[in-house]
Amino acid sequence: ELLFCCQVALDCLDSIPARRTLQEACDKAGTPLVHGAVGGWLGQVCVIQPGENLLDIIYPDSKVEHGEEYEQGTLSFSAGMVAAVQAAETAKLLLGKPGLSGELLALDLLNASDVKRTQTKEDLANAEIAYKNARAARELKPHQLATYDSELAEGFNLF
Repeated sequence: ELLFCCQVALDCLDSIPARRTLQEACDKAGTPLVHGAVGGWLGQVCVIQPGENLLDIIYPDSKVEHGEEYEQGTLSFSAGMVAAVQAAETAKLLLGKPGLSGELLALDLLNASDVKRTQTKEDLANAEIAYKNARAARELKPHQLATYDSELAEGFNLF
């Protein structure tokens, strides 16, 4: 009911079920949702328009309660980066400017990799796998990272 008078909602929640509940409420209210999540050095942002269920694609297992943040913690600079992108996407929505649409912005601040945007539903479904691969990369030795990065880039159609 509260969302019916809002122009946009921001997801800064810390549990997957709460995120799904917010997505459902935004859908019913016809309110766009700007999703953001952080886990350690990683972050993600997407804009979910009414009628889209991107969180169901990003988090396909409805039984999972929490994401990477419970294993990796939440680093303040990762949260700050995600919050900044969420604020920019919110401003774009309110101003009618083009922004993320059906895309997931993935940030890997540890490896200083470029921001990666995934656009297809297949790429979005691979987001959870990409996060797990990035987590595995943190356990590799520095000389192994170049191999990991090239394998990850070949495994996903990211641009």
